[in-house]
Amino acid sequence: MKLLTVNFLTCAVKSCKSSLSSSSEPLSDELSPFPLHFRNAVLERTEINYNPRFIQNILPRVNWEAMRITAKELGLLGLLPDNNPADDPAWNTENDAEADVNNGDAGVEGAAVAEEQDEHMEIDSTPQKGADVKEEDIDKKGKVLRQLHTLLLETSVSEGNLACGKCGFEYPIKEGVGNFLLPAHLV
Repeated sequence: MKLLTVNFLTCAVKSCKSSLSSSSEPLSDELSPFPLHFRNAVLERTEINYNPRFIQNILPRVNWEAMRITAKELGLLGLLPDNNPADDPAWNTENDAEADVNNGDAGVEGAAVAEEQDEHMEIDSTPQKGADVKEEDIDKKGKVLRQLHTLLLETSVSEGNLACGKCGFEYPIKEGVGNFLLPAHLV
């Protein structure tokens, strides 16, 4: 079960569902049905193709406080920035995704086109003011995107339980799949 998935799950017990606010905001203590808390989790990492656009597009939907709680419980808080990058007005999703794709993920055809264009262009070797700052920002954003990719998509829980902070019900996870079926008395 990917960590990104857990960020969208809440307890399905009737009493917990009725106490949830419509925004699913996590409480500061562990008495909330959101987020669900991992118990006895066995982590595994599965490499997945890096897709910076997906990460940038999903970030506004991630409940950052809940993700920080989950990352802290699993000892992965170092991979997560303090604040959601999508909340930063300086975070330009369109241009950075393009830059990241063009810096290595474009493939052989993209490299051939770029090489062909370079042959017909004159190169101005005069350093431009502010160019280093922009490259540094792109490098920082690229690093953050890769860390988020690793945490949200490549890190998963293969075995363990997800526990509700309010009612204490535990949903088992076996072979990476959570069992969210409830006994009849809790429905």
